[in-house]
Order: sequence, then structure tokens, then C-alpha cells
Amino acid sequence: MMIRPQDDPAQVEATLQRDRFVGFKVYHVFASRSDTFNAEQGEFLPEWAWDLAQQHGLVIMMHMVLPLALSRGAGAASRHAIGTGVFGGMLSATVLGIFFVPIFFVFVQRYFVRGARRSAG
Repeated sequence: MMIRPQDDPAQVEATLQRDRFVGFKVYHVFASRSDTFNAEQGEFLPEWAWDLAQQHGLVIMMHMVLPLALSRGAGAASRHAIGTGVFGGMLSATVLGIFFVPIFFVFVQRYFVRGARRSAG
């Protein structure tokens, strides 16, 4: 379930219980500042979200990979390596999931359907 800092905690909790979500998804773009990449967690993840997650045993998912990949300053080399690896993995998983899996499914389906028709005929 995606949440924003301005959401009503009671309504979020009711939605959690009604729809049986297992966690929250939050984005830094909901921070109330122009440079959201530099926002602290508290600016886009309100305290009530932590409380709800603790009460209901929920996970909180955050994607903060791009700032790692584009980091500068002290320790930037290690953060850059981690961020680039994670970002590349997410990108390749997306490409494989969108293109390769459907193509592979069609290939396997045609192979087995033709094989089943040949053996039946």
C-alpha cells in the first residue's frame, strides 16, 4: 500500500485491515521540499506509519538506490558501487520480466503444444 505523509492514519489503518496489505511503500517524492533526493526519512515517512507497521507487523519498503549510484564525497566510491549494482539489477530484472519472460513463455508453449499434437496425431 502506498502512503503519503498527508494521509489520514485512521483511514490508512482501516484500509490495511480491510484489504489485508502486508506493508507500506513510500517514496521520497512526497517530501515537502524541492530537492527530495536529500530528504530525510521523517520528511516523507511519518511517525504514524512506523507505529502502524509495528502494531500490524508490516514491512516498509523504500527505494533509495539512485542517490547511492550518483553519490559524491567521502565514501562515494563504495556507495557508488553498491548503488550501481543494485540499480543495474533492478533495471535488468525489469527488462527480463517485461521482454524475456513472455517470449520464453510463448516459445515453451508452442514447443509443448506442437509436441503434444504430434504425439496425439
